[in-house]
Amino acid sequence: RTAAETDWLLLALVVVSALVLVLVFGLMLYFGWRFRAGNPMRRRPLPTRTFGLEVGWTAATMLAFFVLDVWAADLYLRQMHAPEGAMKIAVTAKQWMWKAEQPNGVREINLVHLPVDRDIEIVMTSEDVIHDFSVPAFRIKRDVLPGRYTMIWFHTTRTGRFRLYCDQYCGLDHALMVGHVIVMPAAAYRDWLDHPGGDAASPAEGAAP
Repeated sequence: RTAAETDWLLLALVVVSALVLVLVFGLMLYFGWRFRAGNPMRRRPLPTRTFGLEVGWTAATMLAFFVLDVWAADLYLRQMHAPEGAMKIAVTAKQWMWKAEQPNGVREINLVHLPVDRDIEIVMTSEDVIHDFSVPAFRIKRDVLPGRYTMIWFHTTRTGRFRLYCDQYCGLDHALMVGHVIVMPAAAYRDWLDHPGGDAASPAEGAAP
């Protein structure tokens, strides 16, 4: 859900920006061509008052981008507060690995198993330096800080295997700090909790949930 709304927000930003760009540069090119040197068209005196036009243009563009700003702020704030009943997963970052702990105490390294169609809250901290928990397919990214807890939440909507990266340079082997988030059917997830490490833990690489 977060991924879909983030994509819509970015699409809206691109569309609004493109419309403003086309309008501004389109008018510049049109007037540059129409009033070019040597054009015999009649040139009337320039208007001395354009207050209404200037206010209207400024207000329209400001309103459009203000709506996008409010939308983005709302999305960001909602990501900072997990819904009631979200399943909590503890994640600890360390040079150069991800350590995850399931609610029942099962621990993993560079893997995070999750059930599909659940609200998931990731509670994170670091044992050494600043890292960054990033799953591009989910459109989520959050700093992981030593001595502090940070969190991010999302709703899993489809099964699959999704890459987990550290997006903050954290030392010599930063590029190797890669893991996977594995989203499974609820029944398969329960079976995996009872027998962690089984083959059921590795569904195919998936698209954004």
